[in-house]
Amino acid sequence: MNIGLWPEITLTYYRNQSHKQRRTYHLNHQLIHPEPSKPTTFNNMIRTIFELVANALYSGARILGITYNELNIIVYIIIIPLVWAYMIDKAYRFHRFKIAYLVIVLPFFIGGTFENNCDAMFMLCQIFLCLFYPIGINYTAASVIFCVIAPILIHIGLIKILKRVRQKKEITTSHPEVL
Repeated sequence: MNIGLWPEITLTYYRNQSHKQRRTYHLNHQLIHPEPSKPTTFNNMIRTIFELVANALYSGARILGITYNELNIIVYIIIIPLVWAYMIDKAYRFHRFKIAYLVIVLPFFIGGTFENNCDAMFMLCQIFLCLFYPIGINYTAASVIFCVIAPILIHIGLIKILKRVRQKKEITTSHPEVL
């Protein structure tokens, strides 16, 4: 049963080897913003990071004259992955990842208004982040993990790859006999 405008998601997971459990979660305000758990340093840090990023996105959206959902999708679905594709292509001197990424992502924005498409994609992102709720990761923590920590780690990894490729290129260009 769907409550209001929020979609409902049904998750099937295994609590142990023999016990299959099926639960239906309503993607509502309580699931996305549950009651605060025991205040711990870790929970406070996660909440602070979440609020800083969310407030920055709200402020940026207001300055740009677009919605929070639009800016969120522009940053996390378009810009960040496109930067990664650019970095990979730059490291290996081809344009396959940028082109493939654009071919995959651009069709999601064809048809309808950009705002409506961003709202729909944002709702899908919310559903994805809520999928971790059964294992004890709430929406706030999942947002910080997937939208802050993971992008930083991926970016650092790609920078290291770029440095390694450049060093290898410098060695082969300065000493062509070393292959």
